[in-house]
Amino acid sequence: MQIWRADGVPVRTLRGHSSAVTTVAWSPDGRLLASGAEDNTVRLWRVADAAPLHVLEGHDDPVRRVAWSPDGRRLASAAEDHTVRLWRADGTHEATLTGYADWVRDVQWSPDGHHLATASTDGTARVWRADGTLAGTITGHTGAIWSVAWSPDGAVLATGGTDRSLRLWRAADGFPLGAVTGHAGGVAAVAWAPGGQVIATASADHSVRLWLAADGRPLACLTGHAGEARSLAWAPDGRTLASAGADRTVRLWSVADGSSRVLTAPPGGLWTAAWSPDGTHVATAGEGGAGYVWHVPDGRPRLPLTGHHGPVRAVAWSPDGRHLATAGEDRTARVWPADTASPPAVLLGHTGPVWAVAWSPDGRFLATGGVDRTVRLWEAGGRPLAVLTGHLGRIWDVAWSPDQHRIASSSTDNTVRVWRTIDAEQVGDLFGHTGRVAAVAWSPDGTHLATASADRTARVWASADYKSRLVIEGHAGGLRAVAWSPDGTRLATASEDRTARIWTADGSPVHVLDAHLGPVWSVTWSPDGRFLATAGADHTLRIWRAADGAPTATVRPWADGWAVLYPDGRYKQAGTVRGEFWRATALTRHDQPGTEADPSTPLT
Repeated sequence: MQIWRADGVPVRTLRGHSSAVTTVAWSPDGRLLASGAEDNTVRLWRVADAAPLHVLEGHDDPVRRVAWSPDGRRLASAAEDHTVRLWRADGTHEATLTGYADWVRDVQWSPDGHHLATASTDGTARVWRADGTLAGTITGHTGAIWSVAWSPDGAVLATGGTDRSLRLWRAADGFPLGAVTGHAGGVAAVAWAPGGQVIATASADHSVRLWLAADGRPLACLTGHAGEARSLAWAPDGRTLASAGADRTVRLWSVADGSSRVLTAPPGGLWTAAWSPDGTHVATAGEGGAGYVWHVPDGRPRLPLTGHHGPVRAVAWSPDGRHLATAGEDRTARVWPADTASPPAVLLGHTGPVWAVAWSPDGRFLATGGVDRTVRLWEAGGRPLAVLTGHLGRIWDVAWSPDQHRIASSSTDNTVRVWRTIDAEQVGDLFGHTGRVAAVAWSPDGTHLATASADRTARVWASADYKSRLVIEGHAGGLRAVAWSPDGTRLATASEDRTARIWTADGSPVHVLDAHLGPVWSVTWSPDGRFLATAGADHTLRIWRAADGAPTATVRPWADGWAVLYPDGRYKQAGTVRGEFWRATALTRHDQPGTEADPSTPLT
């Protein structure tokens, strides 16, 4: 997390969160900064020296918004665990606001500090008194509500959501005052100008728009972001508007003429990686809304998978290697030809972000799971077949049994459920984890399942009776992924503690894969079991030799291309990179210019 000067110069870096930072807010006096992250925590920092002050723990899922009360004495945090929490500035927890049916995406204090307004993906906005009691519920949007903002005088609330509208409400009783449309995508953020005469909106259509608050008349359309515009903040004088986008830039817009200055952030993290069946390619996906297919021997990106409107959470190869399936925050799954740039088939049906996708062993069907708590079955061409319901939380992973007769799904409700594919009946429940279950995998012979959980353990279960047979401990952070080796004799796990680990099937530790500089979100074996690929929040794809855990290659994004890094310090360009190189063993930058090396193929 970085603090920037208004002229675009970075001033300080704040380190402490173990996962992506999703929200930041200045205290009213500018002396403190609050941040929320996907590690489920809120952190308070002293701005003068970047010193960490307090870690606020209690949320069970990622934090999406933090907001200071006007007097700076209290803080509110909204999270994916369907709650808002109130805290004192010293980190003491005061109250938990419940009753939501889905994520709470936004929370804002009224200007007088007597009320809070929240926005949720369950389609409601709510107004709460400062003591944590509910004052009223606002309905009217036809989809999820992503953002809420008070007018400077506290009399009006503005909301924006997936129905592409900006709506105004009387704050006292929730009476609708009007709705305006114009965006071609969901409205991700709304913000009143300090004078209260203008409202700004940021949208998934990549634009920022300005509207006259009195009658909804459009004033300006500010374009420049190359991805979803996600966040807005006005300068105190109302002359400059800051917007942050999925293109990893912050833009400072002059309201007078619409010009902008660009602050470029580091590349986003990679959430997942998957080997092709023939072992020659790896597909990755992450925060940027696109996936890539990489040729392993030279590390070059061969095929961009662009089309999702938002982050891509999962990617999977078809068994024959001819297609890829992706799952996205835009509520769709997509099926892509692996060897051409043809448009994908789009699978529509989920009512929230899709977080998991898996092919059936014969490649004829797909299973997807998502935030709407459903598992859905599809023909590979996109025709929906069945909807499996029963989970009480979001679906993190889905996996087919090797014989294709069952599907297992893992969830934030801390369970795994097993379904029979022939009639979509639930046939098993796996209870035992005390945190969300982020991943599930069948052993190659189908006799066992392995699970990975935020409770820092992996478990092995018998598929005959769904009883836990083994608990694997050793990671210092929550687990995000688990994978069986092709021969079923080893397991690999990935964790928020920045490591991946290899274990024997009976839980004995074999190797610790320690080089990532942030949480490791995905691990996958090569088809022959000789290598593993990991992807993480440090923006890298790393290849490891399974026999000894040695790193073989690293693929890292650069500002104008991609580079493959080798442990001996050599690199190979995968874009238009010139003039600098990185030593993969230490990941430290060297100032002397480098020339394109031609290292031998790393996987030998």
